[in-house]
Amino acid sequence: MNPMHPIGLHPLGDARIVLEQVSAEAVLEELLVTVTLQQHYRNEEAFPIEAVYTFPLPLDAVLLELSFEHAGRDWKGTVRPRADAQAAYEEAVDDGDTAVLLEQVGPGLYTMDVGNLLAGEEARVRLRYLQLLRWQGDTVRFHLPTTIAPRYGDPSAAGLAPHEQPTYTLSDDVRLNLAVTLREPWLQAAFDCPSHAVTITESAGQRLLQLASGPVPMDRDFVLTLRAPQHEESRALVGQDGQGVVVSASFHPRLPGFVRATPRSLQILVDCSGSMTGDSITQARSALGEILPLLRQHDSFNIIAFGSHQTSLFPHPTLAEPEAMAAAWRFIERLDADHGGTELQAALDLAFQGSQRCEGAVGDILLITDGEVWDDGSILEAVTHSGHRVFVVGVGSAVAEPLLAQSAAISGGAVEFVSPLENMSERIVRQFMRMDQPRAEEVAIHWSASALWQAPSRLENFFAGDTMHVFGHFEGNPPETVGLDVRFTDGSRFHDETRCDRTRQSAQSANADDLARIAAFHRLAELLDSDAKDLAVQYQLLTANTAYVLIEQRADAQTPAALPALRVVPHTMPAGWGGLGSSAASERVAPARHIHGASDYAGSEMHSYGPASGSEGVARSMRLGDADFNFDISQSHGPHSLRALLTRLEREVEMQDESPDAPPLDLEFWLEILGAYSLAVLIRIALRAENADGSPRYPLALGFLAAYLESPANIRVEPDTRLMRATLWTDRPEWTELISENLERFSGLPWPNQ
Repeated sequence: MNPMHPIGLHPLGDARIVLEQVSAEAVLEELLVTVTLQQHYRNEEAFPIEAVYTFPLPLDAVLLELSFEHAGRDWKGTVRPRADAQAAYEEAVDDGDTAVLLEQVGPGLYTMDVGNLLAGEEARVRLRYLQLLRWQGDTVRFHLPTTIAPRYGDPSAAGLAPHEQPTYTLSDDVRLNLAVTLREPWLQAAFDCPSHAVTITESAGQRLLQLASGPVPMDRDFVLTLRAPQHEESRALVGQDGQGVVVSASFHPRLPGFVRATPRSLQILVDCSGSMTGDSITQARSALGEILPLLRQHDSFNIIAFGSHQTSLFPHPTLAEPEAMAAAWRFIERLDADHGGTELQAALDLAFQGSQRCEGAVGDILLITDGEVWDDGSILEAVTHSGHRVFVVGVGSAVAEPLLAQSAAISGGAVEFVSPLENMSERIVRQFMRMDQPRAEEVAIHWSASALWQAPSRLENFFAGDTMHVFGHFEGNPPETVGLDVRFTDGSRFHDETRCDRTRQSAQSANADDLARIAAFHRLAELLDSDAKDLAVQYQLLTANTAYVLIEQRADAQTPAALPALRVVPHTMPAGWGGLGSSAASERVAPARHIHGASDYAGSEMHSYGPASGSEGVARSMRLGDADFNFDISQSHGPHSLRALLTRLEREVEMQDESPDAPPLDLEFWLEILGAYSLAVLIRIALRAENADGSPRYPLALGFLAAYLESPANIRVEPDTRLMRATLWTDRPEWTELISENLERFSGLPWPNQ
C-alpha cells in the first residue's frame, strides 16, 4: 500500500467546478427519515462536458429514486444490472445524447456521472433515499455527510477508478442548502444541532428547521440529535408488498440497572495520525479524559497511540491502580497528531495480541479515530477473525462512517460518532454501559403469524438502549404482534412485544411500497450475488451490483461533434481536518440548541512499535511551537505538501520568467492558500527538501516565503516570525546566497496590506 497517496488540490476559482449547489430536504417521522438531494450542475465552458462527482451518503441509506431535470423536462432513471447500465450510459454519451449514471463505488460512497452537458446548459439531478434511524440511549442522531475527508492510502485499493477518486479545493464555492421537517413524535423533542446554526418555524403538525445563514460551505457533516420528551416504546410499521405485506419492527429495549462485578480488560486505541491534527486530536484527548475516571482499580487497561508506528503506555494491559492512572494522565497530556499515516490494521493487531494476554475473559477494544483510510477490506477481515469486540468513537467534522460502523457491527461492538461541540462524556458513558452489559447468548424474534422471510434472519448484537430493526414478509394480513426474546450468558432473560397496527402504515413515505423496498434492501446481504442482483432490479434498488441510468436523446442538430471533456467535482476540505481551521471555532457556525420545557509509575516507559520514525518512507512529524505538520519525506503528497503547493508556485514563477504575457503572480491566491496552514512549518519543511546534490529543491518558493516574511504584510504570519527569519538565514548557511538572489525577485511585489 502506498503510504501516502497523492491528494489532488483543485485550484481556487476554477471555472471547471461545474456543481453550483446541493439542496437537501429531510423529513423525520417515527424512525424513518426521507431525504431528497438535488445537485445543480452548470456548464460555463464553450464545449460539452462530462461532470463526475463522487459523494458520501449514510452507510444505511436506501436509494429509491433518481430523476433529471433538463431543458424544462423531467426524466426518471431506472435500475439495471451494473454492467448493462454502464454500457447504456457509454453508448449514449458516444452518440451525443445526454445521460446520467449513478453507481455505488464503495460502502457509503457514490459516483454521479452527467454526460454531454452542452455549453451554457444547466441541469438538476435529484435523488431520494430513506434511512432508518436508531435510538442510542434516549437520543436519535441524524446526519447528512457533505464531503469526503482525505484518506490514508491508495483509493484504487478500495476499487475507485481514477476519475472517481476525490480531489480537493480550499474554495467554498459549492454550497449546501438544507431544510429538515420534524413530525411526530419529534414535535416536542429537545434537539441539538452542533454543526450548524438553524432557525425554527412551528406549524400545525410539524416543525421546520432551516440553515440560519442560508447556503453554507460543504465542509462538515450536518448533525442533528433529538431527545423525545418521554421514553419511546418499541413500534411496528406495516407496508404493502404486492399481494402481501411487510412489517418493520423497531425494538428499543431497556434493562434494569446493574453494576458489573467482573473486572474489565480494555485496550484503548487512539488515532494520532496527521489527519487528526486540530479538532479531532482535541476530541480524542477529551475522550480519554472521560474514560480514565470510569476505570476501577481491579480493571486492567492500556493506551496505544497509533499512526505509521505505535506508542504504547504499557507493554501490556495493567491494573488501573493510582500509579498507573497517574502515568496515563501524563500520557494523555503528551498526545499529539504526530504519528504520520493511519496504519489502523497494525494498531488493531497489536491490541488484539495484548488482549490475548489478559486473564479471564477476552478483553474489549475501544477505538478512537476519524477512520480516514482507504484500505478498509483488510481491516474488516482482521476485525472479523480477531474474536474481539471493537467499540468505536468516531471523531471529527467528516468522519469515515462506513469503516467504523462496519468494524463495530461485525465484531459485536457498537459505534458512536462525535462531531466537534457534541457531548463526548455522554458517548463514552454509553460505550462503557454496553461493555458492562451481560452478553447476549441468543436473540430471537417471534411473529404471531408465519413469516415468508425475515431480515436479518439471525440477530446477534444486542445492547440495551439501542434500536434493533427487523423486517418480516407475510401473505395477506400482517401478524397482530411481534416479540423480542433475549437470553444472556448469565442466565437472565429479556422480553419485549409490540403490536402491528395497520393504522400506522408508513404514512410518511411518498410511495406506498417504500417500506417493502427497504425490507428487500436488508435481505440482500444474505443472498448470493446473482439472487441479490435480481432482487435489486426487481425492487429498483441501487447496490454494488446495480446502477441507476437515464438517457435523454438529443435531436441530430443538437448532437455535439466531439466527446465531452471530463470535469471532476472537487470536495471542500473538511473543517478542522489536519489542522485546517477549526469546526469548533469557526465564526460562521453558531451551533443551535433547543431545550424542551500524579507521580511517575515505577518502571513505566513509552513503548514504541513498528518502523523507527526516521526510516525512509515513513510519515514523520515536524514540531514548531504548537504547529504540527505531518508529511512523507519520500512522497511529499497532500494538499499542503511540497508537491501540491511549492511545485505549483515554482511553475507560476517560471511561467512569468519565460513569457512576458504570463499573468502576474496572484499574491492574494497564494497568501490565502499558505495562510490556511502553518507558514512557519512550511518553511521548515522547504528548507529540508534537497535535490540529490544537496541543493534546495524549491529556491524560488523559498524566496517567495522569505520576501513575505520581510514585507509589511507579515502581520498574517504567526508570532514566531522572528524565529523563521533566523531559520531562513542561518539554518543552512550554504543556501544563503541562493535564497538572497530569489528574495530580490519578490521584494518589490505589491504585497497585500502593504
